[in-house]
Amino acid sequence: MPPKIKQVFKAEILTIGSEITRGRIVNTNSAFISKALSHLGFDVEFHTACPDARKTMRQAMVLAAKRSHLVVITGGLGPTEDDLTTEVITEMLGNGAVYCKSAVDRVLQILKDSKKVATPAHLRMASLPKGATHLHNATGMAAGYYFRYNRCVFAVMPGVPREMKAMFEGEVVPMLRQHFFKLRSPAPYFAKTFRVLGIAESQVSRAVRGLKLPEKFPGVEVAYQVPFPYVLLVLETKGDEQNLKAASTAVRNLLGQAIVAEDNETPASHLQKVPGTPGTPGTKIGHHTIAVAESCTGGMLAAEITAEAGASKYFLGGVVCYSNESKVRDLAVSEEILRQHGAVSQATACAMAQGVRRRFSADLALAITGIAGPEGGSAEKPVGTVWMAVATATTINAHHFLFKGDREMVRQAAVAWGLRLLRDGVTGG
Repeated sequence: MPPKIKQVFKAEILTIGSEITRGRIVNTNSAFISKALSHLGFDVEFHTACPDARKTMRQAMVLAAKRSHLVVITGGLGPTEDDLTTEVITEMLGNGAVYCKSAVDRVLQILKDSKKVATPAHLRMASLPKGATHLHNATGMAAGYYFRYNRCVFAVMPGVPREMKAMFEGEVVPMLRQHFFKLRSPAPYFAKTFRVLGIAESQVSRAVRGLKLPEKFPGVEVAYQVPFPYVLLVLETKGDEQNLKAASTAVRNLLGQAIVAEDNETPASHLQKVPGTPGTPGTKIGHHTIAVAESCTGGMLAAEITAEAGASKYFLGGVVCYSNESKVRDLAVSEEILRQHGAVSQATACAMAQGVRRRFSADLALAITGIAGPEGGSAEKPVGTVWMAVATATTINAHHFLFKGDREMVRQAAVAWGLRLLRDGVTGG
């Protein structure tokens, strides 16, 4: 049985797979597990990734056991020759491996349902180190398990994110609560995340330092991330939820309209919640329906909006008008405007916004036209030049940007600002 430890619990996450160490895939499992363990009360001190190599895997496991109370392993439980996790663990424990009947039944049932014949490779996924306790896989075949090694508890799960998440939430979390936190309740972990657009990280940091959060709100820590083109400001605390709420209010008042989403929101999902958007509880009289016209972003803005369930309540449609001919044909942009001002100009952006608003009979319309590069720029209009316009039945406002970075960064920044301008147009900000 896992130990019932009464002290501060240190945790380590060990991901197995050459596809991770060689950069073929992004390791999202560690982020998910680390966040979940922090909420449970563990101090996650190490993230380790190692290739499918017996010696390296064993060294990583032994080292992790020496410095942590809990080691969570993902990966290496599949049917192929490079899935070595269980073999390495059995060598480390020196106990050999056994088949788990319930895991075998699970494998055989899945194969039967898919009309496949069981092979020794399939049954490898039902093999556990002797003495380990089975963790049921509700979404796949590979069995998970947990065991004790010296003072440390190991929880071993498949690397497939869908299988890992289901097993962690359904099997691992109850085990951890039972064996680690049975005799005491850990200090609850709380966090608040603000997604900021239009203010550089250094400026956000300087402004937030002026609030003197640690002095005014003890226990609240501040951290930053920079997922382009945003700045993520994260407030964290263990146990001081009221201080976190008060600090969050102070940050919200400080940064105002630069905050485009909070916590797990995206800027597009946040757009659905602002007053004025159809379907939003408690909205003001006068809902806003939206349409968009896109040139350099090629439909990326519409894709972001429609990725969120419920967008059909307010999003009427969009037009990708990449060529000048499309701008004229589909949005009624005059050829004279294009000749005099060019496709990337204030006049063209305004004409596109008015054209798409009329085409869909929308309350609010946004248009984007720009030079994403790497070619097409000039001294007057360098790469990264983007014009946007927001049109209503009575007003039209144009906005000029010069975004830095490569083609994809320019397009991402344009979409982010497009969502912010739509939000501001709905709220009147």
